[in-house]
Amino acid sequence: MGPRDNFIDTVTENLLDRLEDCKRDFPMALCLGGSMDPIRRLLHGRGGIEKMIMMDMSHDMIKRCREMQENSSDSKLETLYVVGDEEFLPVKQRSLDLVISCLGLHWVNDLPGTMIQCRMALKPDGLFLVSILGGETLR
Repeated sequence: MGPRDNFIDTVTENLLDRLEDCKRDFPMALCLGGSMDPIRRLLHGRGGIEKMIMMDMSHDMIKRCREMQENSSDSKLETLYVVGDEEFLPVKQRSLDLVISCLGLHWVNDLPGTMIQCRMALKPDGLFLVSILGGETLR
């Protein structure tokens, strides 16, 4: 998580803006891989999130994300850090209000399976909010 990236920040802002379109809060959220630091940094209280689980397969990425938060002045959001595989979510069924991922899920091997697991982890009125590079996006 070196210097800020304008592309990632723009995609993250656009994704998080969708939370403002919702007329409900999402107290329990899971952030999957990808741009975890920009999500935490740019959230600004949107979505009524009280507790955020930051999850990535990389122990080093989780460590960096934790260090970035410890060095930040915004500590209002209760944050848990989990090293885990997006293809095998370590959460209970129907336990999350929001699953969010910004530019991270295009790395998984079984995208439909991951999406199914996310759906199973969400409460019946939960929100799956994702930005993903697909097809020939970068050509």
